[in-house]
Amino acid sequence: MTTSTPCPSVPSLAGLLPGVEPPVAEPGLREAAERRLRDWVRRYDLTPGTDEWLHLTLGADTAACWPTADMDVVDLSARLYFTFIAVGEVVEEVADGADLARFVHLLMALTTVLEEPGRVPDGRGFDAALADVLRRSAVILSPRHQEDLLASVRSLLGVWHWEAHHRVTRTWPGVDHYLTARRHLSLMWLTRTLAEPLCSVTITPGSRHYDDFLRLKKAATRVMVIHHDLASYAKEHHAVGGVPFSLPGVLMHAHGCDLPSALDRTRRMFTEAAARAVDVLRPLLSSPDPMMRRYADDSALFLVMTDAWYASVAAERYVAPVR
Repeated sequence: MTTSTPCPSVPSLAGLLPGVEPPVAEPGLREAAERRLRDWVRRYDLTPGTDEWLHLTLGADTAACWPTADMDVVDLSARLYFTFIAVGEVVEEVADGADLARFVHLLMALTTVLEEPGRVPDGRGFDAALADVLRRSAVILSPRHQEDLLASVRSLLGVWHWEAHHRVTRTWPGVDHYLTARRHLSLMWLTRTLAEPLCSVTITPGSRHYDDFLRLKKAATRVMVIHHDLASYAKEHHAVGGVPFSLPGVLMHAHGCDLPSALDRTRRMFTEAAARAVDVLRPLLSSPDPMMRRYADDSALFLVMTDAWYASVAAERYVAPVR
């Protein structure tokens, strides 16, 4: 028989954003989005080595978060999430030079697709899947949204190489470097980048509200990163049989403290980051600019829905079996 070790306690975000109610998506909308995603995943043979992916409902979850969005953009987003979550499973297995070489080869295949949009890789796999998504995004996204998407994917590929290096050399990055990298590795930056076309929002550099927009994007993704690392800690600790490559371990090495102290520091960072994000968000909810206001509304909704997700789906996904 197995029991479960709960993840470290995390304060709720919901209390910081009273009155924010998640949208309601019709069950049929969710189910259809999930079917389309799974058909696409099977077409490109992206299923990770375990059946864990069957417990993910990325198509349904994306449709639930943005039920009024263009379903073509919903499908595009869900496919990107799944592809990169699956690649993330690969990098977590990198343990030596041979693993690193294989992973770098995969990154180069993905980078080639990114740099040569017209290239059509043969067969199945991550590069063929990414090529399919990017060809589709070039058709359905605006040039500005496509440019932002490509920049986000490019950053993610570069940071994955950084993570693989640390895993192989068993070295720990500084806290600031880790938090910057983690917003990409956790796909939170990509998620908030895709939120723009999902909400039909375009806020360009140099525009009046761009600094506010960027400040909110950074503040919200900081909260999400710390939230994720707390929620997934128990499972990752069990998987590696020790301190995993996540924020508590980074803090433990940076401050020379023990693990309980590092977890306490992580919880305090979460509380501070959440308060900071709400401080940035609150005035933007009544912004005179309709696009800024729409993006702020969506950021509030996404924070609340992420909080609910960690309390429900992740409570089951991120537990460590103890025999």
